[in-house]
Amino acid sequence: MDKWEFFRDYVRERMNRDKFSISVSSVVELADCQVKSLLMSSNNPYGGAPNKAAILGTLCHNMADLHYSDNDDIDSLWGRAYEKTVEDFREYEDSASIRMLRSNRDWFEIKSKMRYLKAFVPWAEKEGVPVYTEKKLQVGYVTGRVDRLDLMPNGLGYLVTDYKFSTRSPKGRILERYKLQLAGYAYLTRQNGIDVRKARIVTFLNASHREYVFDGDELEDYVEDFEGLVEMAHEVYQTLLCGGKPEFGGLDCRTCWRKDICKILRG
Repeated sequence: MDKWEFFRDYVRERMNRDKFSISVSSVVELADCQVKSLLMSSNNPYGGAPNKAAILGTLCHNMADLHYSDNDDIDSLWGRAYEKTVEDFREYEDSASIRMLRSNRDWFEIKSKMRYLKAFVPWAEKEGVPVYTEKKLQVGYVTGRVDRLDLMPNGLGYLVTDYKFSTRSPKGRILERYKLQLAGYAYLTRQNGIDVRKARIVTFLNASHREYVFDGDELEDYVEDFEGLVEMAHEVYQTLLCGGKPEFGGLDCRTCWRKDICKILRG
């Protein structure tokens, strides 16, 4: 039996329930590996080991979102962010990540509070109030959550920001991937009628932050590259549903957390 048939059936079933979507991050993964892109999407029927760093990032993002609407103390804010994170993973039918979040609650609380209080809050207090934060957008099947949108100081156009809660500053290929992902959020925002002129990545380390800003021709080039990957995503899924198989490949197979499932599918 074709090992991809179960995957095809699951994708068709999600389409029938209007649950099918392709996240911006999954689209970006196509630049490296079609199989990894499929397996990291919400359309993956096999699940897989949860990524502890990704769960922590989601929790920190939710704390950042509540920063502008919640006047409670840090413990109350964290409690709301924790419950929101559980709901986020429930929406994507990711029970493994929910179990990890609950079984390591103390660890997640300590780490997320430290990055929020020491890195995010000092930066946010200087930035002022945004137009919106953590807004989910969709264009066709492509979905993404924009971390922050600001009106530019001159009133001409908007600035879209992507938060990265990390332990180290991104460099090389990782930074390029982050820029391509941010271009995806700029693409979604523009397609929803907002004139994005500038894009910014803000990395929050343990007790500091760093910004990477790009605009002009550089931003346009990345948006164009992302649009090409969106076209590729439709082609990959269409090929899969018609009985074909995605292409294996990638530069970081040894560290990929989907590698065990990938080996089975590779057969």
